[in-house]
Amino acid sequence: MICKAELKTEREGTIMDIRELQYFLEIAREQNITRAAEKLHISQPPLSRQMHSLEEELGVQLFIRGKRKITLTPEGIFLKERAQQLVELSQKTKQQIQEVGNTIDGMLYIGSVESLASGMMPEWIRSFHEAYPKIRFNWSSGNSDDVLVRLDKGVIDVAVVRAPCNDEKFVCISLGREPWAAFFNRKHPLMQEPELEIELCKLDKEPLIIPARKNREREIAGWFHKRGCEANICYQISPVLNAISLVEYNMGVAVLPESTGDYAAQRGISMKRIIDPVMESEILLAYRKDAFLPEAANQFIRFICGRKNTDS
Repeated sequence: MICKAELKTEREGTIMDIRELQYFLEIAREQNITRAAEKLHISQPPLSRQMHSLEEELGVQLFIRGKRKITLTPEGIFLKERAQQLVELSQKTKQQIQEVGNTIDGMLYIGSVESLASGMMPEWIRSFHEAYPKIRFNWSSGNSDDVLVRLDKGVIDVAVVRAPCNDEKFVCISLGREPWAAFFNRKHPLMQEPELEIELCKLDKEPLIIPARKNREREIAGWFHKRGCEANICYQISPVLNAISLVEYNMGVAVLPESTGDYAAQRGISMKRIIDPVMESEILLAYRKDAFLPEAANQFIRFICGRKNTDS
């Protein structure tokens, strides 16, 4: 009994290590501890014991252990999200430590808003790769809030997002503005009108599909209010490209930045630029003020800012 108590006390004094989190994530992915053990190339009993010890350490139950399937408790779901971030950050840190001193080598971690994924971002990455062929890329996308959370946690080095952006936390460099547009199913009655633009208040009776981002609903509703009409916002969608799927099924009209049109056209969705008023979305390049940036990230920032000055 004394030995068990001492072991328990010793365990309580430790903290989770990265390998333990990797084991936990593999079980969460496989939903079966035997398959997870096979993937990890370890035997099942030690893996089970390690997960029981992890639950004891945290003082919560992480798994609901069924006969055929393991599912996560709410506490397990929360740990999974944090564990993924910690494992990614650990891998990124290891790579960057190994790359210190390399001027144009290494891995560049970029996050971008998903509406730029079919046009601007691939072109930037292609051009940058031509200039620095030894730099490798880890590129993820999401809505601007998600990308900024990853930037704040250090999972990515550089972010390309849409305003607003917390300029107390991040260096925010404007890369330009683009208009907002309305996206329609081609069978929609408003698409039978020949104009390539549409007045904002013509959308006030339409079920609107907008990006799911903090304050975006209030912002878009404010545009309508200033014109004396009312926004009928029915869907807030993330990622934004899911909005195009709803438009395909004629569930409403999507109000999105115009650059989404590259992807929308591939799906047979039509677009009209919103006027009266013309509303614009500002695109920002952001990085943490207090962060050590690897040379690959510094080169990318200089490269994009140089393109901006050349294009303007």
